[in-house]
Amino acid sequence: MLLPGDENNPVLYIEELPRFPGHRPLRVPGAVHVYLTRGDRLFQPAGGFTLGELWLIRPSRLYVVDVSPHDGQVSHDVTSVSGAVTASLVVTFHWQVVDPRLVVASHLVDVMAVIPHHLGAALDAAVAGLSWSDVAELNVALTPGVLPEGVRGDGLEIFMIRAAVVSLGEDAPAMVGDDA
Repeated sequence: MLLPGDENNPVLYIEELPRFPGHRPLRVPGAVHVYLTRGDRLFQPAGGFTLGELWLIRPSRLYVVDVSPHDGQVSHDVTSVSGAVTASLVVTFHWQVVDPRLVVASHLVDVMAVIPHHLGAALDAAVAGLSWSDVAELNVALTPGVLPEGVRGDGLEIFMIRAAVVSLGEDAPAMVGDDA
């Protein structure tokens, strides 16, 4: 069954496989095949199973998992060490599936349900090491190299993290982070 087009769902397609298949499932560019066997084991062979392996192992289901990079954006609030000032950040990033079997096993169908948690914890840790007492100071303190280069969790990798401090001041928000 082809899943509805949702850019946040890494599982592109699920197919119930016949007990004795007559052909190999077609490859999808930017995606990998993850097979569920009748014994509830997940396999991710490079290039997918051959027709002979399909007959021998007899997987019951095929998941086509997108492993290409995607863009994302979230808002995140950070608080100064004193707890007196809270600032809002607009965070842009790229995400990519790095463990398709874990994505299938955990039934992850919306990456935006888990990314804010992982990204928020990394941003909070990065900002906790900074000294700032207002939004302008935070903007100055968020120099390149302060934000994490990457974050992993739930079979995903979040990378190229950039943040803009959102303020009501006259200054335009500046993007900081990994410019590579």
